[in-house]
Order: sequence, then structure tokens, then C-alpha cells
Amino acid sequence: TGRTSVTSASVFARLGYVARLTPQDEASASFEYARGWQRSGRYAEASVAGSFDPNLANPYPIASAGGTDSLSIVKAGGQWTHLWGDRVETQLNLGVAHAFDTRSGLAATLGGSPIATPVGDYTWAEYGARVGYRLVGSRVLDTFLYGTLGGRPINDTIHGGAGLRYAF
Repeated sequence: TGRTSVTSASVFARLGYVARLTPQDEASASFEYARGWQRSGRYAEASVAGSFDPNLANPYPIASAGGTDSLSIVKAGGQWTHLWGDRVETQLNLGVAHAFDTRSGLAATLGGSPIATPVGDYTWAEYGARVGYRLVGSRVLDTFLYGTLGGRPINDTIHGGAGLRYAF
């Protein structure tokens, strides 16, 4: 058992264009660049018996003095939004992202032997769908699904949720 702390930060810039195709349809395209950092604090496991069972020892304790990982991401994507009647809107979006200039500042050991921290370039797809119901004024109640398609370490993911949007 061990403890550490992690702090993350990023900056990004996005440039895009929105086209109103009809009173019910709009399409957009965007390009994004982001730079991110994740700082992990010091971490160490004891090689002695654990507190949950004094008969079990940890023969391979892991330790790290901490460090900062960083990467850059470029992303291109587009979306299409359609208004059904006066209140229901749907949106589909697709994009592709590429991470590069990945660097790891972590130098961990496992049982006293160094662990290689894999870094590399990664490419993945992003997709999503949203259904919104226009309440009153500029408020919209949304449900959504977003996901990624990619190899390790990105992997295939999907998550969903609900939200309340307010436009001003």
C-alpha cells in the first residue's frame, strides 16, 4: 500500500467553422492543438508485511521519486446538428486525434530494478451522439454518448450522461 498525489494541467487552442445549412441543420468542422502535463508525486511501497495480513510480505515493492509526463495532441473533427420540430435536436460528431511529443519524467523501480516507461505516438478516433430537448428560453436538457476507438493505451471507450445547457 502506498499513496501519491497527481496534478494535471493542459492548454489548448481550437479553430473551427460553423455553417447553417438550413433552418434545421448546421454543420461544423474544427481543428485543435493541446499540450498537457501530469505531475505524479513520490510513491513507495514497503517490502515488509502488509497491515491486512502480517504473514504476507511484498517481495516486489515499487517506488518512484515522482516526475512529470507530457504530450501534445492534434485533433480534427466535425459535427452535424439537426432540429426536429421546435424542441428536439440531435447531434452526431466524428473526429480523429493524434498524440505526439510524448515524454515521461517518471523513473520507477520494481524490487530495485528500473521499470521502462513506454512513450510513443498514438492515434485514435472519437465519436459521439447527443439528443437535446429545448426547455424554455435558452435551456436545453441533453443526454449523450461519447467514445474513443484506438489501440493501447487509448483503447476503446464509451461513456454517457446527461446535462443542462444554457446559452447566453
